[in-house]
Amino acid sequence: MSGRSLAHKQGSTLSVERWLKNVSRETFERLTVFESLLLRWNRHAGLIAESTIPQLWNRHFLDSAQLMSCAPKATHWLDIGSGAGFPGLVLAILAADNSLAPRFTLIESGSRKCEFLRRVIRETGVEVELLEMRCEDAEPQNADAVTARAVASLKALLTLAIPHVSHDGVMIFPKGRNRANEIDALGSTKGFFDVKEVTSLTDPEAAILVLRRT
Repeated sequence: MSGRSLAHKQGSTLSVERWLKNVSRETFERLTVFESLLLRWNRHAGLIAESTIPQLWNRHFLDSAQLMSCAPKATHWLDIGSGAGFPGLVLAILAADNSLAPRFTLIESGSRKCEFLRRVIRETGVEVELLEMRCEDAEPQNADAVTARAVASLKALLTLAIPHVSHDGVMIFPKGRNRANEIDALGSTKGFFDVKEVTSLTDPEAAILVLRRT
């Protein structure tokens, strides 16, 4: 299954084909290696929902890639609860051809998922640090961009991310149509953060929440 042959999701504001025209041949090859391994491993490891496979490139690859523009000057990206590598490993692959590529750290506690991530890292040749542990047990990472996708509620994510984000860093969390409720659930702590919503390129009902300390 080629990423270039996939039709974009109905209602999307950016098609996979249009996105891939702007990536290098080397990046596309790394992404297809990732795709091949994911499809093979998913049969027995359950890395992603089977229902999302027909739109793998839009639902997972492009949805992850769009986060890069939320912190274009970041020098250290930290991905919490990386799972199957979304978004952290996709972002690392996109940055791999840059001579000034930022540092990427993935935190994942599941041993089977870590085994898969190591395989993709090895076969794509990208520079990524993988920490096999719970986020709460990791040493403070002082990252200037922290991401997490489909991991927990916004309130719970902030509890996980705050110890690892630099003072001037940014936290980047894709969220769906119920994001307003999650923001409201922050209560009085909401005042400690500047919350910006960036419209998703893959789902008009979703958004990327970009948070900074005030």
